[in-house]
Amino acid sequence: MTKRCKVCQIVLPLEQFAKNQYNKAGEVIRRSECKDCRKNKKPISNRRKINYEEFHPRPEIGDSFHCPICQRTLIIEKSRYINLDNNHHTGEIRGYLCNDCNTGLGKFKDDPKIIERAIQWIKGTINIIAMCY
Repeated sequence: MTKRCKVCQIVLPLEQFAKNQYNKAGEVIRRSECKDCRKNKKPISNRRKINYEEFHPRPEIGDSFHCPICQRTLIIEKSRYINLDNNHHTGEIRGYLCNDCNTGLGKFKDDPKIIERAIQWIKGTINIIAMCY
């Protein structure tokens, strides 16, 4: 059995993908990125996170939080409403964001070129015909 890595796009043996969880039938579900690509990610280290949170305490449930990207102010009802954002290439912590904005940056792979194209798309200034050829 093989699977295509969502990062490097290479088709690899299933064993090259770490086990992630089990479905309701008890079958193993594997991660979507291969072990090599996953190893190259730079997650927030626990030490870095603890040091950051010591000087920048995480807002608590019931606190008001203003997201620096979308400018929304929300009352935190669940801890997952905000996330400690980090650069996925360097692991450097950037600060707290609302869950929506943090997820958006992750989906755009922290790539300014992709984000700029998304802005052009929203403005309607991307030439779709030219992109298809």
